[in-house]
Amino acid sequence: MLSNKAYKTQLEKVQRAQENARRKQRFKYSDPVYLEKVRSKQKKAQEKGIQKQQAKYNSPEFKLLQCKKQKEAAKRQQEKTKKKNNFNRNINPTPRANKIKSRGLLGRSRTAQEKHLENLIGKLGCIVCYIKGWHVVDMAEEPFISLHHTDGRTKSYCHAKQIPLCKHHHDTPIEEPKFKKAYPDLFPFHGGGKKRWEAINGTQEELLVLVYELIGEKIPWLDAA
Repeated sequence: MLSNKAYKTQLEKVQRAQENARRKQRFKYSDPVYLEKVRSKQKKAQEKGIQKQQAKYNSPEFKLLQCKKQKEAAKRQQEKTKKKNNFNRNINPTPRANKIKSRGLLGRSRTAQEKHLENLIGKLGCIVCYIKGWHVVDMAEEPFISLHHTDGRTKSYCHAKQIPLCKHHHDTPIEEPKFKKAYPDLFPFHGGGKKRWEAINGTQEELLVLVYELIGEKIPWLDAA
């Protein structure tokens, strides 16, 4: 068991190492050459993905398959509606309109890969506070960390494209006057203006790259392209 002095020395060593790591990371992401390299890679991957999808959608095989699926789906829906109307005819002569189904805020179901990545990302603190070297222990209460979807909730890899944000960087404005004055650049993404938020804190794409570096995982949608 460590003595108080040894424990304090070890704790200070760990804190210095963490501060050095944060300093290096901030310096890295302040380098315009590095950021341009990241943007270029993402743009090429997106263009490649778009070309791949266009080739798929324009192929005769795909169009024929989609046409077949649509006909089968329409036939199933007709049979389902017919059975329902026959069943309810004696109970309710006027058929009720079908309710519109919505996926809501949860979006589509998560894949096993997305669940794994989401768990790792959820263990990080606010990525913006991390970059700025801010600490929240002096606030009234520690902001709740939530995962912010950067590309909707239904697209491919949408649940892997998330960044961890504190409530004040995500959707809750600061109410305490003294903290507003102390943190003038701290405002939420939702309701604070996307362009202004990204101009101050970095784009969502840049923050995503940093998140994957911190969790030590490859970016799946880039590898899949």
